[in-house]
Amino acid sequence: MLLRYFHHLSQEEGENEQFQDEDESEEVTDSGDASGDSDNHFPDGFNVLYLCMSNVGTELSSSDVLSNENPRLFASDQHRRDTARCMSVEESVHVNDAPIHVHTVSLLSGSSERHLQCDIRSPDFCDRIRHQFPQVNGFREVVMDYFWSPDSWATDRIGQDFFSNNLIKMRSILSMDLADIKLPWTINTFRGIMMNSSAIESVYTISYLYDTNKVSLCYGTALLDTVTDMM
Repeated sequence: MLLRYFHHLSQEEGENEQFQDEDESEEVTDSGDASGDSDNHFPDGFNVLYLCMSNVGTELSSSDVLSNENPRLFASDQHRRDTARCMSVEESVHVNDAPIHVHTVSLLSGSSERHLQCDIRSPDFCDRIRHQFPQVNGFREVVMDYFWSPDSWATDRIGQDFFSNNLIKMRSILSMDLADIKLPWTINTFRGIMMNSSAIESVYTISYLYDTNKVSLCYGTALLDTVTDMM
């Protein structure tokens, strides 16, 4: 599910800026190949935010993180898996030869300065994001993790309050020009969008995103062959 936020752009201008034809698009480079497709387009910027993920922060490579089971570095498989996926994105995804900087937020702790331990349903969620990441002048892409998104988990951890409150307030932490929020397609997401469609559509345009290679987290995860074994 794709929610696109425009500030001083019309929808047509936003579409042309972000998803241009191959011959006219901004240069996007990568150091790997996901499913044989090297022509992947990501939001034109540096800072992305991943919801329900915990980046521990380490100097190890993404592949070394997956094979490292040191409990002093990674308190759980989820810490290790999330960190590897974040690092894979930073290693492989570039916009105009410049790297993407990944930030995460979840209920889990994390030692990285680019992680916030916080409930995404918290009333002060957006305030805490701005306080934790003062150097970020708006996120260009926000992605909710899709590995742990069965409906029972999503209903318990995300619920409906997120859609009626914080999802709408998140426009305050997005880039002022153009930004995307990408949510996993679950019953909970569908229910939350439909029940709050008027308020959400007053801020975002809503569409279904068919090409997961346009989601930086999906692209980076696809480069890690063994990460699905840790689900």
